[in-house]
Amino acid sequence: LTWLQHLALPPLRRRRRAIPRTIAWVDLLFHQIWQTLRSTATRRVAGATRVIWIFGASDRIEGRLAREGLFADAGALKDVDMRLCLFGDPKSLSNFSGKMGRVEVSTHTWEDVGKMGS
Repeated sequence: LTWLQHLALPPLRRRRRAIPRTIAWVDLLFHQIWQTLRSTATRRVAGATRVIWIFGASDRIEGRLAREGLFADAGALKDVDMRLCLFGDPKSLSNFSGKMGRVEVSTHTWEDVGKMGS
């Protein structure tokens, strides 16, 4: 969504898009800071995927946003593939995996965190 389209949405629909849009802005900000700190210009590796972990996810908030496809906005500001990993308690987060535009979303339990490190 463009900024004007976002402003035209009713308040509750705008609020539902707040988390994905915040991810996009933070990603852009950190990239700019990293570019500034580096002494030489960096080139993007072809096919590189940005991975973002969100801890404490639940079906009520993040799971619902994922099922409704609203996380597509998370990659709106940069031309890069993104993978969002939602971590939460298996009692409050159901299994989900899907791709929205250039953003892939998957859910994981706390036990999966330990398996990813090994």
